[in-house]
Amino acid sequence: MIVINRALARLLLSVLRRSLNEQHARWQPPWLLCRADGEGLLLYAKVGMVGVAYRAPGRPPSEAMAFSTSVLDAISGRRGDEPLVFENVGPQKGRARWQDGNVPRVHEFATLKPDKVQNCPALPAKWAPLPPTFLSAFDEAAQTASPESTKFATARVQLHGKTGQIVATDSKQALLQSGFRFPWEDVVQVPSLRAFGLRELAQESTVRIARTEKTVCVQAGSWTFFLDIDTEGKPPPVHAIIPKPTAITCCAQIDPEDAVFLAQALPRLPGRKDDSAPVTLDLNRVVTVRSRAAESETVTEVELARSSITGTPQRLAVNRVYLERALKLGLPEIQVVDPARPVVFHDKQRLYVSITLPADYVLSPGPNALRICSATERDSAETEPESDLQPSTSRRIPTMPARHNNHHVPQNHADNGSSQNGADNRVGQPGGLNIMQLLVEVEQIRGVLQDALGRVTHLHGALKQYRRHGKAMEDAMKSLRGLNFTG
Repeated sequence: MIVINRALARLLLSVLRRSLNEQHARWQPPWLLCRADGEGLLLYAKVGMVGVAYRAPGRPPSEAMAFSTSVLDAISGRRGDEPLVFENVGPQKGRARWQDGNVPRVHEFATLKPDKVQNCPALPAKWAPLPPTFLSAFDEAAQTASPESTKFATARVQLHGKTGQIVATDSKQALLQSGFRFPWEDVVQVPSLRAFGLRELAQESTVRIARTEKTVCVQAGSWTFFLDIDTEGKPPPVHAIIPKPTAITCCAQIDPEDAVFLAQALPRLPGRKDDSAPVTLDLNRVVTVRSRAAESETVTEVELARSSITGTPQRLAVNRVYLERALKLGLPEIQVVDPARPVVFHDKQRLYVSITLPADYVLSPGPNALRICSATERDSAETEPESDLQPSTSRRIPTMPARHNNHHVPQNHADNGSSQNGADNRVGQPGGLNIMQLLVEVEQIRGVLQDALGRVTHLHGALKQYRRHGKAMEDAMKSLRGLNFTG
């Protein structure tokens, strides 16, 4: 008899699904080896190049069986922590028992002899400790790797023993994370599984790593992952595409508040659904992100007034997905060689590189651009350095005052003469609107205009109908005047 709870069954399924090597591959439930003996409970399954083992100490009754993990999918349910009891009831036949509230439930399934499925490998003798951050770092690398390999093994994660780096790329972006110690000197390539990103695993405080001739083993609490080493795929030359520090011509330091502001604004900027989802990164007097929808002439700009720029100003286009990724990673510094070379985002231990888009995607400042600023006019002026590039000529569009419950404009928002002087209210300054309020205001204006358009259309139809009736009345009167009633 083997006993596990439903929560563990659900977690095991999640771990196995996230251990698929190819992210586009269809889920094929593997066989699960279950063994209970004097040393405790062992659950083991292998998916492609990844073996997953769960060990729980104890002294359960001896039992061994193997069945498809589709059985867990059928009985684990969406919630609950009730025990699931598995037992052999005949040749190649098993049964699961559990309580569904007060109702006993039974599920029968096919089994195999344990020696007919892959056995769990023996654990290595020597292990090296790792910080718990390794799990999240590996998950970030797995998100960077390609779903499939082509000429190079871009679907793998590289573990560099000599430099202590975790490296991954999909040929359009690359992520290098430092600060780890691996018990080997060379570079090994392992599958880019996403299981380490699960919350339950991320909470494990004890993480360690080991290596055999063909496998890298990662242990997190009760879980052990056996990652087959890829010795055939050619490692992508990630370090070769990273610009040398001496080649950097422009650096931008993104203020933490500006980073939050931009992360909120980017998903709502126009052009997100266009090919390559382009945005222009303008590192001129202030850091400005500029976008436009393909079918529109209106340019929207997000100005990061608290951030700073050093070096030669640059203007380049990038896919906003990569800019969003850099913001999510919390990388505060941007480094640029020129608009045709990859752009670098980094901090002390992480470096993220993404390709740039052709010059055709670059948007220049324009007089009719809608500019959204992250700080006050005073803060903006304090952070604007001198520049050799032509200053931006974009017109800052004044925003509508914030609405209040009584629908009156607050007294402190009265016109102070700034409109006559050519200045404007910037989104994000005190008394103005933030990006969310601006979007709500736009939706409100759109609703008002749509309502007005409907009323105008109705009025226009009524006037046309009135005109037709008037013309008919006039024709009738002319006919009556032509009749002779005297005879």
